[in-house]
Amino acid sequence: MKMETELKVLTLNCWGIVGFSRDRTKRMAAIASHLAISDYDFVFLQEVWSQDDYQMISKKVSEVLPYSFYFHSGVVGSGVCILSRSRIIDTGSHAFSLNGYAHKIQHGDWFGGKVVGLCKVLHRGIRINLYVTHFHAEYNKLHDQYLAHRIAQAFEFSQFVQLTSETADLTIMAGDFNTEPEDLPYRIILNNTDSQDTFLMQPTISDSKVCIATCGHPRNTYTSKQELSDAPQGIRIDYVFLKHGKGVETKCFSCETPLEKIPDGTVSYSDHEAVVVKLLVTKSAFFEEPEVNNAARITVLEEAGYLLNASLVCLRKNCIFYFMLSCFLLCLLLLSTPFNLPYGLNAVMIFSRIVLSIGLGFCLWMCSVMNNMEQKALLGACNSIQVLLASLKEDRGIEFDTMDLKNPTKYQTESS
Repeated sequence: MKMETELKVLTLNCWGIVGFSRDRTKRMAAIASHLAISDYDFVFLQEVWSQDDYQMISKKVSEVLPYSFYFHSGVVGSGVCILSRSRIIDTGSHAFSLNGYAHKIQHGDWFGGKVVGLCKVLHRGIRINLYVTHFHAEYNKLHDQYLAHRIAQAFEFSQFVQLTSETADLTIMAGDFNTEPEDLPYRIILNNTDSQDTFLMQPTISDSKVCIATCGHPRNTYTSKQELSDAPQGIRIDYVFLKHGKGVETKCFSCETPLEKIPDGTVSYSDHEAVVVKLLVTKSAFFEEPEVNNAARITVLEEAGYLLNASLVCLRKNCIFYFMLSCFLLCLLLLSTPFNLPYGLNAVMIFSRIVLSIGLGFCLWMCSVMNNMEQKALLGACNSIQVLLASLKEDRGIEFDTMDLKNPTKYQTESS
């Protein structure tokens, strides 16, 4: 017995930051109008920060995508949601333990409360798990202070998928992963979930609409001169990944970025390109157990463990730094006790004490709260990786040594 069905999937980072994203209202309306006349089966959206925008989109598309779910998290919401042609029968989510820093207000990722959201659907007799996510942004590739956070997010994401998709016929993972194909977080997702990148599954990439770049695309009206200078052809950081259950195969007809400008032709739909994937899903009662590439899985987990351990060492040094700086600022504060000074100097002294007090409070907060929270989150990820590696290596008859995760020699050799 064999069952076949075609699927059409879209994922888009909508760039819907209220008060910041340019042309947000016009673009959101255009996104909703496009989806309302589309034939998509599942839609994955990110950066839908306004509940009014979400309500507007879900209402406007209700005839073709009658089921939707928004994943609430953080201070302003996770910004991610799923729209579905088939009824959503169950949902779940996992908030990432590491997601930037509260004091980095200019970046703002911490306030978004990034998550991986799950919706389960029964679509034409096929049990499908839909996962949507949005990883922490990179900001500076040469000096990436958030690499450890994205590595931890990729590991948590892949583990959540592994632990919740065992009964699914097909797993679809989509979103803005803020990682390029050669980066470690991308490789963790592929190898630790045993999934495939639909871009690499398609038969040809010669068409101009094929999604070579999803961010910083030369045709996008919001692409800056700096982005074009750094990457003239743009970068690929938005993906649709697939994982198959027993007896299920998929064929990817295309993985494209077909949306250019909104109907009035003035601006692009977002600063990201929408990725549209067309699939043929085949479910059969007869199946062969797929081979799992545990060697590649072990390699990426070892690399992730080493980098997370290195980040832990840096964090401990940062904690000592903030503690010493706190002691220094406290001494200055005690020495600045005002005496009988002229009015002008007394005002300067009061202002200095206020600045010193704020600095002291910040340093104490960093070394006693934020640093400890980050250390515990990294330690949790490291411990989980150790457990998983020990199990995988035991299955292959390889002895596991936790010191391997703290030895930089292998990865220094590879990177050089």
